Amino acid sequence: MRKVLPPIGLVVVCLMGGCTIQRICPAVQGTVVDAVTGAPIEDASLRIEYFDAHRTTRTDRQGRFSFAAKYKVFPLINVHLGRISGFRLQAEAKGHQSRGIEVWTHVSTESPPHELMLHGPKHSHRMLYTGKAIVMDPIRLARTPPAEP
Repeated sequence: MRKVLPPIGLVVVCLMGGCTIQRICPAVQGTVVDAVTGAPIEDASLRIEYFDAHRTTRTDRQGRFSFAAKYKVFPLINVHLGRISGFRLQAEAKGHQSRGIEVWTHVSTESPPHELMLHGPKHSHRMLYTGKAIVMDPIRLARTPPAEP
């Protein structure tokens, strides 16, 4: 009986207006392709990490992937995170080098669509925010160099 009380208490507080549900990241979608040929990579593994959670998925035959929007319940406080988006995306595929993309951006919900450009130490990456989703340019994975004999 003791373990049931905290969740029931949280539900009661939320029903009384003591919590808010905020979108901490819009949906994210894109494709994974070979860096040399531009061909889609089927069955590539993707992992997206948010503030406190992660999700995984695999690409389809056309190299496409998607993650649903991420929401979080904030009890007892009213916060506004709807315009800030943060995540790290890791892409891996057999025979290719893995690639990570870290995104921390202010996503304006007032005037979509608009383009986002990330500049990192090794790569730049362009994305389009549509108001509902972040649509990424293709993630290009370089082939793993052959092992030396």
